[in-house]
Order: sequence, then C-alpha cells, then structure tokens
Amino acid sequence: MTEKNSSVARDVSALHNAMENDRASRQEREASLAKRLADIEYRTEGRLEQERVSRETKLTELRETLMECKRLREKGDEKFQTFILDEVATIKNNLVLEAQQREQCDDDIVQKFQVEKTHFSFEGFNLSE
Repeated sequence: MTEKNSSVARDVSALHNAMENDRASRQEREASLAKRLADIEYRTEGRLEQERVSRETKLTELRETLMECKRLREKGDEKFQTFILDEVATIKNNLVLEAQQREQCDDDIVQKFQVEKTHFSFEGFNLSE
C-alpha cells in the first residue's frame, strides 16, 4: 500500500507539474498574443492617423484649388461684364454721334434747300406752285 501511495503521490505530483507547465506555457502564449495584438493595434492606429492627415491635407488642397477656381471665374466674369458694359457704352455713344450727324445732314439739306429756294425766287421761279 505504501508503494501504491507513493505511486499515486508521484502520479499526482507529475500531473500537478504537467498542469503547472501547461498553465505557464499558456500564460506565455497569451502574453505573446497580447503583445502581438498591442503591436498590431499600435501600427493600425499609426496608419489610420497617417491616412487621416493625408485626407485632411488633400481636402485642404482641394478646397484651396476650388477657391482659386472660383476666384478666377469671378474675376473673369467681372472682366467680361466690364467689357460688355464698355461695348454697350461705345455703341450708345456711336448711336448718339450718328443721330447728331444725321440731324446735321438733315439741317444741311434743309438749309441748302432754303438757299436754292431763295435763289430760284430771285430768278423768278416759284417753287411753291
């Protein structure tokens, strides 16, 4: 019986040692996995931050480009509007000048007619008949 007790005690001790070794091995694997997960999480956070900064930079560049395009378009619109207004003013001025010239021509014709009428009247022709 003592021998059986000793054998059982050795088996229990061996089983206990195996369980302790298994527990220690499992704890090492869990610690290793936890470290790997922490490293992956750290790298992932770093990459996400880099991508966020990159997106914000691109967005800022796009906004600046958009604002520049808008400013250039508005400047072009202003130039075009100024050009059109100048052209309209020139046309109006030309119309006024042409109207004045026609009026002067009409006055010249009437005056010439008056002179000729007077001239013919002196010579004995009556244009009113």
